[in-house]
Amino acid sequence: QHYPGVRYHGLLISISLQSPGQLTYKHTPYIYAVYVFCADYSQMSLDQETEMSIAGGVTRTSLKMPDLGSNSKVVLMVIVGSVVLNVLLLSFVGVLGHRSITEKKVTCDETPCILTAGAAASSMNKSHPACSDLYEYTCGGYKLHHNIPDGKYGRSVWDDLSDTHAKRMRSAIESVDTTTKYGKEVNALYESCIDVKTVNATSAKILLNLVNNNDYMQWPLLKGSSWSPSSYDFTKAIKTLHHLNVNAFFTFTRGPNPTRPNKGALKIFPSGLNMYKWDYTSTSNWAAVRLAEYKDSLIELAIKLGADNVTATKDISDAVDFEKKLAKRLPDYRSDIYKPAQTRMQGLYRGYIQIVGLDWEAYVKELFPKDKQPKTTDIIFVEDKPYFANISELVSTTSPRVVANYMIMSLMYQMSHHLPEELGGKVAAHKRYYYDKSPLTIQCSTVISRLMPWAGLRAMLDKNLIADKENAKEIFYKLQSKLAENLDEVADKFTDKFAKQLKDRIYGLKEKLGYPDWIKDKDQVESFYKNMTFSLDRGTYFSNVIAMSKWSKTNTLTAVEEQYKDGQGWDYVYSDFEAGYYLQGNDISVPASYMYAPLYDHKMPAAFNYGGMGVWTAWYMSYALEDNWRKYYTKNGKVQPYEPSKQDIAALDEAKTCYNYIQNMTYLPPGLTEPIKIGQTYGLDYMHNDIIATSVAYKAFKKAVSFSKDYAPALPQDKDQLFFVAMGQFYCSATYNVKDYYHTLLNAMAASRPEFTSAFKCKKEDPLYNDGSVKCYL
Repeated sequence: QHYPGVRYHGLLISISLQSPGQLTYKHTPYIYAVYVFCADYSQMSLDQETEMSIAGGVTRTSLKMPDLGSNSKVVLMVIVGSVVLNVLLLSFVGVLGHRSITEKKVTCDETPCILTAGAAASSMNKSHPACSDLYEYTCGGYKLHHNIPDGKYGRSVWDDLSDTHAKRMRSAIESVDTTTKYGKEVNALYESCIDVKTVNATSAKILLNLVNNNDYMQWPLLKGSSWSPSSYDFTKAIKTLHHLNVNAFFTFTRGPNPTRPNKGALKIFPSGLNMYKWDYTSTSNWAAVRLAEYKDSLIELAIKLGADNVTATKDISDAVDFEKKLAKRLPDYRSDIYKPAQTRMQGLYRGYIQIVGLDWEAYVKELFPKDKQPKTTDIIFVEDKPYFANISELVSTTSPRVVANYMIMSLMYQMSHHLPEELGGKVAAHKRYYYDKSPLTIQCSTVISRLMPWAGLRAMLDKNLIADKENAKEIFYKLQSKLAENLDEVADKFTDKFAKQLKDRIYGLKEKLGYPDWIKDKDQVESFYKNMTFSLDRGTYFSNVIAMSKWSKTNTLTAVEEQYKDGQGWDYVYSDFEAGYYLQGNDISVPASYMYAPLYDHKMPAAFNYGGMGVWTAWYMSYALEDNWRKYYTKNGKVQPYEPSKQDIAALDEAKTCYNYIQNMTYLPPGLTEPIKIGQTYGLDYMHNDIIATSVAYKAFKKAVSFSKDYAPALPQDKDQLFFVAMGQFYCSATYNVKDYYHTLLNAMAASRPEFTSAFKCKKEDPLYNDGSVKCYL
């Protein structure tokens, strides 16, 4: 029904299910994946037992595909066993046709690889020509198998990756090696998190004790008219929040030294918002709705904690208005990241930057352990120094009550995912952009990823639940080399000095894929967590969260110099949960949650991995070519000026863009008679990085020879076709709009490469046809 042209033979399913025993393909993607797999007549030998979830019950399945000969009927037996019930359901799909079967050599013959291929195939709509609309060809099936839950804006592959990571993390932690200190602690943290009864009974009380400290930090909203500014110590309150990684007003941390990046240095830079700046400053309807929901969720939380409705509404509204004013004062980006102001600690203490009410010396003394206090002669870097004068003026002209409410409101927002669902659920849902409840097991796996990431990932490595990293590293370095080669092809457009600077920056990129190599050594993981305070008592979940947050902050502030020899530092990178290009360390970060299907599987063909994770990684690499960063790090860690001439800037813009060609290309989604012009849709100006990434990843893939598999079941046999299909998988979404940015973008990426035309044998009259006469330089 969904894939016309695919030839089906017989399918016999014998199933024994746990109650409630409901089975549909939407709830059993793995069985459906095998169904698609068999339809393509590939041989399969799947002797391993594979765990799968069906309607809330966990079962075991054993699959084996018989040898396929020519002119034969095919019957696949899928047996799902259960010791709970012995209910036998038989469903037979009749023989739809008898065709000759060409035997294929399958090198993707292990369970995870087969399921990866099947899941990717189920996202496709092979009935729609790729040359008309690559998005529909690659992602047309995704919307059929992924419903958008009520109250959510959408469902995409991004959500799939996050869920997969959380579920695998959960599985690993439940059976972690508890002979180690970190194993006991990560298991206890997870078990205490899912102990809802205990969390509900203790978390709110501990949190209220924290925000109603009679010495220095009472929450005005809860105190009502009895609150007095004299009961609030601004310096201690900021220190308390910063110790919990709630960075009100600014961030005080340690990172790479801007002048000697292989060394560490203390630094201060602007921060303070709970959402993105544009959530406060944008005039769009979407931003207005999000801001209103943000305020309403916090008002609801305050009322549940004991505030009356009138006080909660007024105080939260005033605090949000204050945050909007703060947003206007924050720079759009960290503008002088390579050239910050600097002073010594004694200069900071003497008023180098001032915030009304903040005693810098007392703040630092409270923030650092007694035995690791910074010296007064230590250098500290200050980014965007004028910002601090602006917030000082804002604080001085704002009621202390409003400032105090803003700070504790920020604490509540950032800690909401540790609170009981009935208290912090709505706030936590808003924070993660989801407007429904996530399963508790996923929430608690996410807690592990935030508080004990290396212990959790080590447990996953022990259970082979995370991809091998070595192949991913090989992809990274081949992409890096190919991007540099692409620059060589256009070097004649630049001055010699600028061409060298661009290449230096590319070769200086540092790999941060998935996890640091040192966690492969259990002893090093044990050593990393040895000084972390932790109670194994289930009733201390929220107390542990607070203690671990403080430990994490202290660990960052007192980090040894060796941590910065490879860039920004792993803890900083991993905390963002997103891939990214980090300017200061010249890092390319790809978190572990991105190292799953449909982006990456080290057992899959090279074409699949280069089209998936390769394109995405190259996309971040392309940001190293931006010309407005002013300085850059060389491969040897030196900071060099980055001062292109006007001629160089113009030449780089020409080399990066493909606008004049791409904007006139069209694509034809199903159901339309007139094609859509790419240049008439949103986001054309933002597509050059994706087009560069496509070029780099494709060329790197064609050079790849190691770990290349011949074939993946149910997916295109042509390697070039497989590359472009894999490239499209990451953009799949259940929100289907033919003019959506990602729908348009994927077709623009395809149209930029003549190799796409060759791979799919596109004809001149096809919308995405590219004869190679127009060059997209990079």
